[in-house]
Amino acid sequence: MKKLLLATRNRDKVGEIRKLLRGLDLAILTVDDFPGAPEVAEDGQTLEENAVKKARTLHEFSGLPTIA
Repeated sequence: MKKLLLATRNRDKVGEIRKLLRGLDLAILTVDDFPGAPEVAEDGQTLEENAVKKARTLHEFSGLPTIA
C-alpha cells in the first residue's frame, strides 16, 4: 500500500480528502502521525504559496508524497 501525507492538522480537511480517495490503495497519513514534524509558518502572500511551502517542507521531512 502506498502512503500519502496530508500536510494539515485540520480534521475536517482530512476527512474530506479521505472520502475523496476512499477505495484507492493509499494509506492516508497526516502531520499528527509524525510527532517530530516541523511547524510551518503560513507567511506566504497567497494560499497557494502557503500550501506549496507546507507540502515541500513536510515532504523533505518525511520522504513521502505530500499534498497541502
